[in-house]
Amino acid sequence: MICAVLAVIAAILVIGLFALGKVYESSNDSEGEQLSAEDLARNDRHLRAQPSFEEAAQQLNTFLIETSNVLSEAFPYLQFSWNRDFTTTTCPGYSDNAFRGQSATRLADLPVAPDDWDRAFQIVVDHASTLGTVKTGALHDESTVHDTLITAGGFSIRFGSIKATGLSGDTPCRLPQSVLDQAP
Repeated sequence: MICAVLAVIAAILVIGLFALGKVYESSNDSEGEQLSAEDLARNDRHLRAQPSFEEAAQQLNTFLIETSNVLSEAFPYLQFSWNRDFTTTTCPGYSDNAFRGQSATRLADLPVAPDDWDRAFQIVVDHASTLGTVKTGALHDESTVHDTLITAGGFSIRFGSIKATGLSGDTPCRLPQSVLDQAP
């Protein structure tokens, strides 16, 4: 029963935060538009200067583990575990060769206590700053319902708390190492 409730809560968080994520998507994404071969080549040249998709996925995974561990240390009632597998998508309208990864969710069975929310949110924001310049937004920010999106260095981090607490994220579009190893 508890697992079913947690799954429903996680689904609600993911759906709500996905909608917020659309607001923060890169202005380089041209959803529904066809880019010229020249534009796609320019985007791939830009991506060649970035770390690989695999490195970005590892960086996101490390961020999620370290941040959830700090949250658990600060708030011992929050004990995180993995929920859902890591998935990948392509970057249509930006690159024919790049991928974006969506992390598995770090999920705690309990919500962040209302008195602890501001401190918990600040912990996540502070750790997100290791990924790059931070911007924050919220779908819901009430005493017991929190759905937030934090962008940092092209990564999208979702942190929310309703009846459970979830922490997940997406990598920016990046080229896989196998493409980076090929001559441009």
